[in-house]
Amino acid sequence: MQKGLVWYFLLWKENLKKKTTWIFLLAMLLLLYLISEIHMPSADNLVVGFMPGESRYGKEMESLLTGSDSRFKFRMYKDKKNLYRDVESGKLECGFLPDPGMDEKIKKEDLRYCVRYIASPYTTKGEIAKETVFAVFFRLYSNEILIGNEGRIFGNHSENRMKVIYDSNVSYTDSDFFKIDVITVKDTGESRQGTKKCYPLQGIFVLFLMAAMYFSNGLVYEAGGKWVRSCFTGTEGFLFSLVRTYAAVTLPAAVGLVLILMLPESRGAGEETIRLVLFLLIGVPWTVFITSFTHKPESFAAFGLALTAVSVLIYPVFFRLEVFLPAVRYLSYLTPTGIFLNG
Repeated sequence: MQKGLVWYFLLWKENLKKKTTWIFLLAMLLLLYLISEIHMPSADNLVVGFMPGESRYGKEMESLLTGSDSRFKFRMYKDKKNLYRDVESGKLECGFLPDPGMDEKIKKEDLRYCVRYIASPYTTKGEIAKETVFAVFFRLYSNEILIGNEGRIFGNHSENRMKVIYDSNVSYTDSDFFKIDVITVKDTGESRQGTKKCYPLQGIFVLFLMAAMYFSNGLVYEAGGKWVRSCFTGTEGFLFSLVRTYAAVTLPAAVGLVLILMLPESRGAGEETIRLVLFLLIGVPWTVFITSFTHKPESFAAFGLALTAVSVLIYPVFFRLEVFLPAVRYLSYLTPTGIFLNG
């Protein structure tokens, strides 16, 4: 035990002096940051952006949209650039931007291009959102229609008559036209796409850790590292490989965990920490055992690249292959990465 601690401390200090350690750490942090800024479009996204602007209609529509019973969640914006950026990044399903001259257009009964509709190639529910926004607009515009046609229909203006018409209009627009029947459906769990999440941030993080653990065992193929296999007995050699791997992975694991906990994609401090500890406790011995079967630098490098490529495919990093091939879920537990990523 004491020998292992001495090895760990010395190897950890040695790693800190290597430029490759800091380049690896910087690359991991940069990629994690970039991944955190990318929001993959989701089929379940019901957030719609709306920027009311300064027009009277825009502000009245804002009030009705925020208080509506729509399935969409309307998020209000004051800056047009932020609205466009969030649609582009996938945070919003789509967006709506009333024209600054909307009030004047409506007075002239010109309804063309009163509201700008902002969508991306990933927008799937935009047409339904457009109907929701137009329904809110028409609820307001219906009063203008009544005012504009009073003289045409009745020949004169009457306050009492218009009050009755307004009250009737409000009664119609607020009425429960639909009777809702909710049917209880049994949850099919994993059989449906989207019931389980993908974890791009945690996935990239754990793949970096796997690479750090795996390639730290490539020291034996370097010019100055051939002594490792000839210097120790079988048991001591395995112990030394364990300590060396833990020393190599400690710094990126600690720094990466802190970064993930600071980001909104985190699954919570407790869950992230427990999963990482289990991953390291099982993953390091597993990696040392796997690398013991490679005896040439070519096979060592090829197996490492193949392991990384397969991990991206079978683990829920960017998509869940198990939705189409259920057996993949069980195969994913053959490596420690499944412990960290599978829910």
